[in-house]
Amino acid sequence: KYEERSLFKSYRYDKGKSGTLTNGWVNHIVELKNGKILVTTSGVQDCGFNLIDLQNNEILSFPSRKYLNGSYGATSIIEHSPGEVYISSDKGLFQFSYPGNQIKKITLPGIPESVVINYFLKDRNGNQWIFSYQGIYIKKATDLEYQKPQFEFEPGDENRIKSTTYALESDKHGLWILTNDMLFLYDYKTNKINRVGNDKSK
Repeated sequence: KYEERSLFKSYRYDKGKSGTLTNGWVNHIVELKNGKILVTTSGVQDCGFNLIDLQNNEILSFPSRKYLNGSYGATSIIEHSPGEVYISSDKGLFQFSYPGNQIKKITLPGIPESVVINYFLKDRNGNQWIFSYQGIYIKKATDLEYQKPQFEFEPGDENRIKSTTYALESDKHGLWILTNDMLFLYDYKTNKINRVGNDKSK
């Protein structure tokens, strides 16, 4: 039997009322180094991103039309360093800095401005990966800018991994890479990417 108390607290968009979330579907949630929660919404006008301060029970909203050049939502977010958050969108890459809550459009060395970033990842070796609709970019710990790496592929697979959406690093297996419709596994030791899963041709 549940206790007579609230188990969940809900947050929603309330048009015309301050202190509520921006409109749209919530698609990213990140806890920042300062303990605040960054939430992005997407898909409609008046979407954007929000800072939830649980300690003071406050929400600061940043509508896309004002802060993200009218984007229809963030495609990826990461706290790149303490106090500095990258927010990628269909309108480019933005840097949100706190305290001060400043936001500006930026580009990363080696990444074309037209690239839509779907996922950021920093691997166990300190290398920074970017997964995008335009392919994979890597900035090694010793490099100053991102580059498109040269992997080894099975015949025909190179063209199947151009649109990447997500990645997960595994201590046991390597780096799992997801595209719109396929799963791949990258081996750090051999620098080879293999397609994984059902293959009707085999």
